[in-house]
Order: sequence, then structure tokens, then C-alpha cells
Amino acid sequence: MPGRDGLTWVPSGSNDVTFERSGGWRSTTNFGELPTPFDQGEILLASDPMPTGGILPGNTTVWTRTAPSSRPWPADVDESMYPCHAVQLRTPGM
Repeated sequence: MPGRDGLTWVPSGSNDVTFERSGGWRSTTNFGELPTPFDQGEILLASDPMPTGGILPGNTTVWTRTAPSSRPWPADVDESMYPCHAVQLRTPGM
């Protein structure tokens, strides 16, 4: 995601990588097999089902927003057309 604001690497565990972008966007990937704690925030997208309680499963990436929530689309867009708050993505065959 190119942009003027760049990204900031966030200190994390030995098996995970975390970076932030302006506006409170954060991505954390756990490359290990075991679950690891993470700063939860508002979960926007995850590569696997996410348990509650700020635990990131092994081999999983999660995108969160730590800044106050705002509408991700213009005011004239009907919000009811976008009922999903978080999306679980899986790659076929994995």
C-alpha cells in the first residue's frame, strides 16, 4: 500500500511481525505454530477464524484498527449494503 505516511514496525514476539500505518491500521502475522497474544483493536480482516481475548492463532494474519472507528466509505453509500464487519479469508486447499 504505497502512501506518503509509510509504515512503522512495532516490536513483537519472536514468531510474529507487526506494523502500523497512519489512522491506526495495524497488521500482525504470526509465523509460528503456536498462538500468541496481540493488541486486538477492531478486527477488520483475518486469514483464519479468530478466537476472542487477544490471541492470534499460529500461521495467521490479522488486520486491525486501533484508532476510533470511522465510516470506511462516503456518507452517500448505503451502509446496509455492507453488513460484514470482519471477514474471514481462507485460501482454497490450505
